[in-house]
Amino acid sequence: MGIEIDRIKDMAEECAEKASSGAADVGAVVADQAKKGFRFVRKAVQDANYEMRLRRYNPLFLDDLQVEGYAFPQMIVIEDGDERKDIDVCEGAIGWSSDEAELNIVHLYSRFAESVGVTFYPSPKMDSVYLVDPNDPNRYIDLGLYFQTIEDEKIAELIEVGRCLGAKKCKVETYEVEKQVSLKKGKVGIGRGAAGADVDASSAQARRKECKTLSVQEFAGSDTPQRPILRLFKDDVTIKNLVESFCGENNANKPKSLHREVEHSSANTMSSAMAGKVETALKKIGAEFNFSFEGEVKKESRQTLALDMEF
Repeated sequence: MGIEIDRIKDMAEECAEKASSGAADVGAVVADQAKKGFRFVRKAVQDANYEMRLRRYNPLFLDDLQVEGYAFPQMIVIEDGDERKDIDVCEGAIGWSSDEAELNIVHLYSRFAESVGVTFYPSPKMDSVYLVDPNDPNRYIDLGLYFQTIEDEKIAELIEVGRCLGAKKCKVETYEVEKQVSLKKGKVGIGRGAAGADVDASSAQARRKECKTLSVQEFAGSDTPQRPILRLFKDDVTIKNLVESFCGENNANKPKSLHREVEHSSANTMSSAMAGKVETALKKIGAEFNFSFEGEVKKESRQTLALDMEF
């Protein structure tokens, strides 16, 4: 009987040991799975935070420019980028992108200005804003010089037209048409005479301001006209017809002098809608400017360029 009791005790102890060992194994498995689950959750949180930072900082990389269908923005701002140099998602970036007032803007680090495949006129400069050339998508013009640059190029192209057509002397002038509109007869002053005289209800009067000579150039002249390469005035009917009258089939009767006028806006610099977007975008990115883009567009719409040629 004593022997049986001892055997039963041994069996109980053995079972207890196995149970204890099994519990330890189960505990280890549970602990290992818990660690794996924690690492998975931590990685998921890290990935989510990384994606949030990507969306916040929106970095731009050189490789992004090589993606098929990538379109360069309408506006580029040259930045130093120092405030982003320690942000992990911005490591290796050439700048960042933003959308302001329906305009896509690239904030480009100055050290990459020569590496992105576009040109800046007159040159890339820190803290300057550039707008794409309306006639060359790979060229960006300093916004402070934008309207003057386009005007200078319009004048140069008109002079070149005269030279190619064989003119000995070319002169380009500009004048502004001031339009006056009266809404109602006898009502407030828009369109009223200096002495307050009534103006007809639906009248729209225009008068020329004094002409301003922009350029005069003299050449040797030629009896063999050549077709000029038109860039700014490629869609202007007046200039196209002028070229055709010299370079077409019926060009036997060459004039001694010629006068042609083209609307400044026929070689469009910027639309009114675009001017409004540019001003709003500049305010949003904290840029300062001391003139009105919409005002410049309206002024240009009232101007006419006159080309005089002598043969």
